[in-house]
Amino acid sequence: MSDVYLAENITLHNYWAIKAVHKLNRGKIELLSEPNILKNLNHFALPRIVDITEDNENLYIIMDYVEGTNLRNLIEKEGCIKEKQILQWGVELCDVLGYLHGQKPPIIYRDMKPGNLIVDRDNHLKLIDFGIAIPADDAGQGAIFLTKGYAAPEQTNVHSQKDSRVDIYALGATLFAMATGKSPAQYGFPLPMANSINPDLTDGFSTIIQICTSVDPKTRFQNVDQLKHALTHVDTYNQSYRKQKRKQRSRAVASIVGVVLSMAVLFLGINIHFKEKQEAYNTLLLDAANAAAKSDFTNAESLFQKSIDMEPKLIEGYLGVASTYQKEQQYDKCLDYINNTVLTLFPDSIMDSRLNYIIGQTYEGKGKNQAALKYYEAAANYDTENPGYLQDYIISLINDDQIEKAKELVPRWETMSDSVDLENYIDVRTAIDTGNADEMLKVLDNCIAQNDNESITVKAIIDVSQELQDHGDKTSDVSCYTKAIDMLDYYSKNIRIELYPEITEQKGKAAYKAALETGDNAYYEEAADSFLKVLDLGYKKAYLYRNIAMIRQQQKDFKAGEDILDIMEKQYPDDYQSWYQRTMLRIAEQSELPAEQRDYSGVQDAWDHVKSMTEGTDTEGEVSSLRGLIKDLESQGLVRE
Repeated sequence: MSDVYLAENITLHNYWAIKAVHKLNRGKIELLSEPNILKNLNHFALPRIVDITEDNENLYIIMDYVEGTNLRNLIEKEGCIKEKQILQWGVELCDVLGYLHGQKPPIIYRDMKPGNLIVDRDNHLKLIDFGIAIPADDAGQGAIFLTKGYAAPEQTNVHSQKDSRVDIYALGATLFAMATGKSPAQYGFPLPMANSINPDLTDGFSTIIQICTSVDPKTRFQNVDQLKHALTHVDTYNQSYRKQKRKQRSRAVASIVGVVLSMAVLFLGINIHFKEKQEAYNTLLLDAANAAAKSDFTNAESLFQKSIDMEPKLIEGYLGVASTYQKEQQYDKCLDYINNTVLTLFPDSIMDSRLNYIIGQTYEGKGKNQAALKYYEAAANYDTENPGYLQDYIISLINDDQIEKAKELVPRWETMSDSVDLENYIDVRTAIDTGNADEMLKVLDNCIAQNDNESITVKAIIDVSQELQDHGDKTSDVSCYTKAIDMLDYYSKNIRIELYPEITEQKGKAAYKAALETGDNAYYEEAADSFLKVLDLGYKKAYLYRNIAMIRQQQKDFKAGEDILDIMEKQYPDDYQSWYQRTMLRIAEQSELPAEQRDYSGVQDAWDHVKSMTEGTDTEGEVSSLRGLIKDLESQGLVRE
């Protein structure tokens, strides 16, 4: 990632653009790709490099400042652009791409999109960012930055050959955005006919866009000269013109109709097979995602793996597996899978917004907020039109106490999502910083009354609940827990709990803390009921079973504790935590008996399971407290360590 600054020469009073490219953690990205390319180029539509310098942290590229309006902003402001204007700009873009493709070796730009284009004061387009352009003889090397909607389908496959036709696709997608006022990312592959969205477009121009954005590179325009010719002869692509030509050719082709029909039957068979396979693949992904959403993680992983077996060169199944591990809170396993499998098979995916988002979620789950912030930022930058990525980046900034920077991004998010909910959320976080419970609840109430975005509302509720509980942890003030319980009960009435079980889980945590502080059995029951309700909603997570077992242990209902751990062990046979908690439970159970009636054979059996399941793993710190208890019992001759 990089930052761009506007600088003024105070002596000459002229302006320069200074691009600061960060060196830190750039991995496989070639920092010098942009200046090495630009310094050898000379074209009206390209910025001129003035100088290149660097320090320990950044590479600084000093270039012409292109004054004008960003095309993406223009589209957002005006919506559809007139076809005549688009044709003019399309020809200009063909010229500049033709210049790049004509270099020796040819330069593939690979990132054509409205955000990289400036409309200057003379109404011409300038291409302003060469961050990922490469010579064609390097087209199979290195990581690339994929912009969803503008990247050609073959760019998602690290093993496929990329050539100048990826630029044809991206230019077609850019023409589509100008013609419809819509992001092509909304539609996937293939794009719909542009005139089905904007009826004012000629069918000839819509057909040209359709050819540019063909999924198969072989059926696109094969070079920008062909595309430029098409843009200057749009009428030849109109249906009426083509019908006339077809009539003139009809007699000439009659003699070979049998051959054509035979070829058509063969092609149709291949095409149907391809479509059936694609539909089966998509169905697997959808079923897997639905299973993961219901916390049926075993089934989700199995279905994602089947999709990988079906299409091992497509990344979606691998991303699904990683996301499943993240949702299951197997954070280390998720990161290992990403590093050892996903990035090994798809090195370009280091620039995939979806992968960066999963990594951000994983680090957030691990409580490493700064690492999460880095990857949320990458996801938001790599897919600039996804409001969800931007939303979580803003929230991550807030979590890192970068409130002012978060506020700077809120207007952009509001434009994308047509909402002011994040402003209300920032108000809640500001109230939390006061430490005043009444003020927090007052601002939260106002936030909920105004918000339409349920996910942000839930985030605000949980943040206030967590702050109340944290204060209770520090002060042993039970009223903090009870306020959290009452608040969660009150607001959950208007929340779709089946989609946001974390509300119910928060209530369980608050009730459990209140129970530990007071010893009141009613709080223990409320906590257990809350965790059971989360499980009943279909959100099966190992730690919930363990939480319930801990509650039953506190209640001295050891049989109920064993029963819930039996279920946990069946659900998660490879998780040592069920045996860890069973060991603790059985130690507590024996301590309640008279000395002459105690039997520690069950404790020994459970501990042996813990040892066998954790041997050679990184869990020593987690089992050290239990090991201490076992050593105490060993010193009494009751068990062996």
